[in-house]
Amino acid sequence: VPAGYTPALRIISYNLSQAHMLQYNLSVERQLPGRMALTVAYAGSRGLDLFQVQDGNPRIPIAGSTSTWPIAPKAVALRLNPAFGSITYITPAGDSWNNSLQVGLSKQLSKGLQFQSSYTWSKSLDDTQGQLPNDTGGVNSPYNSNPFNTRVDRGPSGFDATQNWRFNLVYRIPGLAREGIGGKLTNGWRMRGIVTAQTGYPFSPVMSSNTSGSGVNNAGAGVDRPNIAAGFNASNAIVGTPNQWFNPAAFTAPLSGIAGVGVLGNVSRGFLRGPG
Repeated sequence: VPAGYTPALRIISYNLSQAHMLQYNLSVERQLPGRMALTVAYAGSRGLDLFQVQDGNPRIPIAGSTSTWPIAPKAVALRLNPAFGSITYITPAGDSWNNSLQVGLSKQLSKGLQFQSSYTWSKSLDDTQGQLPNDTGGVNSPYNSNPFNTRVDRGPSGFDATQNWRFNLVYRIPGLAREGIGGKLTNGWRMRGIVTAQTGYPFSPVMSSNTSGSGVNNAGAGVDRPNIAAGFNASNAIVGTPNQWFNPAAFTAPLSGIAGVGVLGNVSRGFLRGPG
């Protein structure tokens, strides 16, 4: 082994727990005039022991802290096992929470018309999901930014859409003639349509380097998050134009001001939302 070389590993937890999901719902249905039916429902789920990826050999933070690491060349924090570098650790340690209000309106075929409308208002939270960036939609890192406290990364799931509406319709156009060529040309026509609309997916503003010094994912980019600048929040940080979706001035580098020390930013995971 070359001098100074520390091998990196990719391993799976030895003592695996079985991932499981609790699901619960309550719905009320009401018949309406015009052969229509209205459904209002609450649905929720709770995921336990879900597979996620962590850094199994992060650098040891400053004593008494789980979010502050020394990063100066003369004070580089040692990893839990100095014989190895970053360890990709697949483990069933993830949690998820989902709650939703679901409203459905449907009309059976009458007078040539039928339709279905479904609206969902929901929130899906987890503390990171998946094992690869594509598992999170490619816009959030699957790694925990703080391996010592996974609740730091509790935030909206990469697939969370707060509002979601689907509508489909079939209408049988009345014929203009009953018999003959006119009847054959004008009868039997139908109009169909589908409309889908939803709010945007969450994504995280991230640092282009491992400014905290945690060493997560081999000190790779896209894991650490910045601080929110004074006067900004998740709402006014969004500009909303095609050329600039969010204001980069809303974020600052998460430096503690102490020489040689790096800290985690205070921006939460999934802090921003993409376009609907």
